[in-house]
Amino acid sequence: YNTVVNAFHNRSLVLMANIAKVVGDKEDHKFFTGRAEEHKKQFIAAFFNHDKDYFRDGIGTSHSSLHSNMFSMAFDLVPAGNIETVSEFIKSRGMVCSVYGSQYLLEALYKAGEAQYALELMTSEGRRSWLNMIRVGSSMTTEAWDEFYKPNLTWNHAWGSAPANITARKLMGIEPLEATFSKFRIAPQPGNLEQVAITVPCIRGEITVDLNQRQDSWTMNISVPGNAKAELWLPLYLSKIFINEEPIVPVNEVRYAGGIRNVILLESGHHTVSSSKK
Repeated sequence: YNTVVNAFHNRSLVLMANIAKVVGDKEDHKFFTGRAEEHKKQFIAAFFNHDKDYFRDGIGTSHSSLHSNMFSMAFDLVPAGNIETVSEFIKSRGMVCSVYGSQYLLEALYKAGEAQYALELMTSEGRRSWLNMIRVGSSMTTEAWDEFYKPNLTWNHAWGSAPANITARKLMGIEPLEATFSKFRIAPQPGNLEQVAITVPCIRGEITVDLNQRQDSWTMNISVPGNAKAELWLPLYLSKIFINEEPIVPVNEVRYAGGIRNVILLESGHHTVSSSKK
């Protein structure tokens, strides 16, 4: 019994429950939700090493790998009180995974609120980096990081393009909250980037976000497509919030990326958001 396979199994149960909810199958939703919750309890009991506060690779071994911990973090299987210890172990290992695995490593880091370290990996100049793919002459993401690791690699593997979706979904935090993007969230984690802008196409139109970050303040220009609503999730320290020059009171607080965020509702249209410390 190993950790990585069971992490994927749990994620499959969660996704089946989500699909059942969207299509209105209440019985399947209840079944898969219950199975996922029970499996998570057994997963933690079987694989979490309480002496070290991170995951081992499986039953019958004391070894702990990046993979066991990054998949557990990416799939929401880390005990709430151990996010920090697991993320510190993940960071201690570096990019010791394949281009395929990097998708889940970045997912795990953003989920833990380790946005700056994730950005450093995406902009690394080392041999295990996307810059290295450009440096060796490829115009497309490659099957492996370098011929040093896989002499017969091919130079046309989409599964090596993790930053393309991570930038939209995690760095800028644009993800659907309801099917067909009828409601979506914008929860940026820009790290130390001072300015970042993105346009994300969805079935309802284009979502645009332009963020300027200064010390203790964010200024954002946001466009929400027609027939859609958005939730803007701002870090709790940015508690002085104006939208189109009008003061705004958050409608809720949510736990996200290892911390708490204020929730601001945005209707369709263009919005200028300024937020800072009080």
